[in-house]
Parts: sequence; structure tokens; C-alpha cells
Amino acid sequence: MHIELKRIVEGILNSEDNTGCSEDLTVVSMEPIQKLRDYMVGQDDVIEIRWHIADIMDRAQDRDIQLTDNEAREILAAILRSHDCNMGINWDVIDTHTDMR
Repeated sequence: MHIELKRIVEGILNSEDNTGCSEDLTVVSMEPIQKLRDYMVGQDDVIEIRWHIADIMDRAQDRDIQLTDNEAREILAAILRSHDCNMGINWDVIDTHTDMR
């Protein structure tokens, strides 16, 4: 079980054609993510919460702030980089990162 997971992660990190992830590991292509999801299907010990740029943009629009897709992506990346497991990701965190852009 752990050997297969290790193989998938190594495939992401060692991608020679840059389809795995960016050099700074902030952007990972959907292919390895899907492999990880497929690996984890049926495992009751895992949950996944997903945020999309549409969530960031809709929240900003509610606050009369207009964002481009790229700005929303940058905000998501910043949230990921500074994620605090004690706080999680919530509208206050998103608002703070939106205001800091």
C-alpha cells in the first residue's frame, strides 16, 4: 500500500517532462492528482475539501472586488502555502488573502 503511494509521489516529483508539478511544488497537474485520488478511492480514513477559483472570485465579487482567473489562482496558491491546520481554510482566510494581493 505505502509502496504504491510512494511510487505515485515520486512520479510527481521526478517528472522529466514537467507534467507532474512545478519546480516550487505549488502547481501540480491533474493527472498525478487523479492517480492519487484513484489510489485513495474507498479509503474511509481520508476526506478531501476542495476550493476552486470560482469560490475565490464569487466571494470577492460579494465584496465588490473584481479578480481575474490568474489573481484567483495566485490567491489559492498563497492560501495553500500558508495553510494553518489549526485555522483551516474559511471565508475569513480567503478574505485576508484577497485583501493582501
